[in-house]
Amino acid sequence: MGKTGPIGKTGPKGDRGPVGPQGPVPTLKLVAKRGPEVYVHAHHSVRVTGGSCPAGSVPISGGYDWHGTHVNASIVESLAAGNTWQMMFTNHSGKGDDVSVITQCLTGK
Repeated sequence: MGKTGPIGKTGPKGDRGPVGPQGPVPTLKLVAKRGPEVYVHAHHSVRVTGGSCPAGSVPISGGYDWHGTHVNASIVESLAAGNTWQMMFTNHSGKGDDVSVITQCLTGK
């Protein structure tokens, strides 16, 4: 066999191929996970953690639910913490009450 010759010129561009099938439609799902009730004493602050997000989902928001009579309270902090949502409440009233935090979780592909 003899020596290899020089590389030739690039040929013309070929025709465009057919369009492929459409991929799967993305699906998003919102799941709410309630955490345990926590008692907030009168004139105290407490950090309350919501329920944990299922595997494959992430916390995107949170809410809360007072159980019983609503107290005069403020939300000092509200943020994602790992796979849960946490909120800190300060109770400004002279009575205590139970509160729970709800973690809003989002999953999708």
